[in-house]
Amino acid sequence: MKKFKKLILIWNLLKINREKYLYLLLFFMFITALGEVIPIFFIKPLILNISSQNVENGIFVNKIFSNFDNNTKTIFSASIIIFFLFLLNLARILNNWFIARFSASTGTLIGKKIFSNHILVKYLNYEIEDSSFIISALSTHLTTAVTSFINILKIILSSFICSFIVFSLLVVNFKLNLAAILLFATSYLISYELIKKKLRNNSLIIKNKTQEQVKVIKDSIGVQRDIISNNLHKYFKEEFFEADWPIRKARGDNFALKLLPRSIIEFFAFSFTICIALFLSIKNGESVLVFSYIGTLAFGIQRLMPSMQTIFSSFAYIVGESASIDNINYLLKNKTQIQYKNFKDPKKINFKNLELIETSFKYINKNTKYILVNTFLKINKGDKIAIIGESGSGKSTLIDLISTITKPSSGYLLINEQDIHSKKNENLLIDWRESISFVPQTPFLVNKTILENIALGSNIENIDKSKVINASKKAFIHEYINSLNAGYYTKIGERGINLSGGQMQRIALARAFYKESNFLILDESTNSLDKKTEYKIIKNITSTKNNKTVIFITHNFELLSNFSRIIKVENGKVLEQSL
Repeated sequence: MKKFKKLILIWNLLKINREKYLYLLLFFMFITALGEVIPIFFIKPLILNISSQNVENGIFVNKIFSNFDNNTKTIFSASIIIFFLFLLNLARILNNWFIARFSASTGTLIGKKIFSNHILVKYLNYEIEDSSFIISALSTHLTTAVTSFINILKIILSSFICSFIVFSLLVVNFKLNLAAILLFATSYLISYELIKKKLRNNSLIIKNKTQEQVKVIKDSIGVQRDIISNNLHKYFKEEFFEADWPIRKARGDNFALKLLPRSIIEFFAFSFTICIALFLSIKNGESVLVFSYIGTLAFGIQRLMPSMQTIFSSFAYIVGESASIDNINYLLKNKTQIQYKNFKDPKKINFKNLELIETSFKYINKNTKYILVNTFLKINKGDKIAIIGESGSGKSTLIDLISTITKPSSGYLLINEQDIHSKKNENLLIDWRESISFVPQTPFLVNKTILENIALGSNIENIDKSKVINASKKAFIHEYINSLNAGYYTKIGERGINLSGGQMQRIALARAFYKESNFLILDESTNSLDKKTEYKIIKNITSTKNNKTVIFITHNFELLSNFSRIIKVENGKVLEQSL
């Protein structure tokens, strides 16, 4: 029963926003399967007409063409069979193509939903405990789901084909062909019962070890310097092997198990056919009729067995990968509570003031104390604010609240005296994010060119290079970029591996300047720079000629004289300090 529930689950996934196309595909599959009837009805008359001109038989096909001579009937029957076999094989090719394309597009649609619901969220999602789960789901598990979509459609197509072939064989000879069909069906059922437990266990191994494999790869890339400096190569190699080998072994076993019944059924099919031939030969003594029946049965089995094997192997695949499909379904059903919706094109707002009123924050679903408690803070246009405090005091959390990366657990954030997190102000939230530039302490750079990293979010053909150069000069990185062979078109490597910490921070600053926002937020974004460069950048952005609003987290007290206000965060409290 559980296995059929799994088929229903996959069917429901297939129907997501694609129901009309799915039923059109099913109709085409039904018509294709219906065509299997014709060759089977014509094969026995063909054999009879070839074997003997004198044997009378009750096959209705011969009765239809009773006015024709045997040669004409033979040629006509052979032509019909060849023509329909050609059409049926062409239809099967088209069916396979349609099934693959439909399943692939459905997989992309599901992947897009999961990606949007769990990664492209409205606020920072603190509920993700292990990103390896999402990564493995969107890559390996989703690929498995797409293959399962293909397999369930192949099950449906093959079921149609089997039904019509069985119907045709029963019409030709009910008793003997019923015995043959029951024999084959029983063999498949017994085979499945023998291997289903192994398939289910393998599905759990594949699901769990795939997530573990992604985690090992991700961790190994993240700590490459530690691996090299501490001779940890052997440890991580073993970690990878312990995650990878069970996956390969389980998939290899599943592949072998899917093919297991084929050899058994072939043995039974040929043995049954020979036994029936002997039985009819002894009973009837008419070799022509025996030959025609055996030919019809053999032709029917030849058309039937691939479809029965497809049903078995496809079902076995679904059972063997069921845990991965459960992961996809789980992510589709369990949407985050902070999903992002597409709004109108964002525009920059005319910022006047910002106010935090009775604002508190703690992590969702975690039994931890409040990081910020009952916070009151007002920021006016043009303020230059330095934020100080010990590590872990809540400085970055305060910045996250102001930038709306996260949402207060309680209290309000007002922008121009409007509650920015109110449902009626959702467009204001998007406009506010368009109006600020935020530079984190550890910027993330994508594995693209320097040009694309500075103008992140723009297609390379739409980037204003003069604007990029101007932003780079403000971040004091232009000369370095120009010294590179490819200049602004230099690939920086994954996570900026080809750059120093200071160069990465200056590219991140150039990214903020490129946005040309009038509200700048820097979270210790210059701590990897040399003092001279850091001072120049801070001096420029805090200049009285510069009407930007600036919020800057720092541990460098030498820079505080550049700011008009100093705020200290201590024990979850936000306190104004005198200059």
